This record gives sequence, C-alpha cells and structure tokens, in this order.
Amino acid sequence: MSGNGRAECPLCGAVIVAAGEAPACNGCGERRGCRSTTCPTCGYHVPEEAPFVGWLRRLFRGRTNGVHGAHETAGDDGEMRLPSLPRGVDAEVVALDPGDVLRLQKVLALGLLPGEPIRLVRKFPSYVIETGLTRFALDRAVASAILVRPRG
Repeated sequence: MSGNGRAECPLCGAVIVAAGEAPACNGCGERRGCRSTTCPTCGYHVPEEAPFVGWLRRLFRGRTNGVHGAHETAGDDGEMRLPSLPRGVDAEVVALDPGDVLRLQKVLALGLLPGEPIRLVRKFPSYVIETGLTRFALDRAVASAILVRPRG
C-alpha cells in the first residue's frame, strides 16, 4: 500500500484502502489479525506486502543511471525503457523502476531481474517479451517499469 493507505487492485484497477482502514474481508475465516485487503469491486484478495519487497525496492532505487523518470529516452549507456526498444532487438534488463509496490510485485512475479536477457517481440496491442523459451504479455505501465540496454 502507498503511504496514504490506498492502492490500486492488481486485478481490476479499482482503488482499495489498506487493511486497517477497510472493513474486515469476507475472503477468509481469519477476521482478527488479517493483514490483507479485499478489493470491493472484484473481490480479489490482496495479501500484505512481503518484507523482502521493501528490501528489493530499496535495492533497485537509484540504479537507473540518469534514466529515472524518462519515458522514451535513452541514457548515457544506451539504457532505455522497454517501450522504446525496437521490436526484435535483444536486450538485457538493467534495472527496475516500478514507481509503486504493486507494479514491482508484477515484474518480480515474472522473474525479470537485472541481468536477464530479453527480446521485445511485439508492441501492440500489448508488449510481448521473450526470455529463453518463455513469452510474457505486459501492459504499458509494467513495460515502462523495466529498464533495458540493447545487446551488441
């Protein structure tokens, strides 16, 4: 959750409030001590942020080499956000700049970490990347959170 206790549901995008501010969820039997939140729109059960997510956020903060906040421009080392990478180009994940915890969780769930080789296969209607024998479809917000450097 953000500092104001509000976040976006990772499933439907609705605004939800922190567990301490929201009424008890009906998703599980644990009413007392439940530290998760249920989206009032779709009913998705959003678990509490794991402690290692905060550690990862601190680890990746400030590692964008002058690209932080840039949306379509390349940095000094040829680093750029994934949406500005040309289709079919091999690249390496350099850093993650998610902007919020939910987006960081989405990127980490895919297993994309700095050093991972990827290729941008498609840009429309969603960004499709390939890493090894696996392909992932990403929305623009998640794709923009990934900083890459073209290879060779």
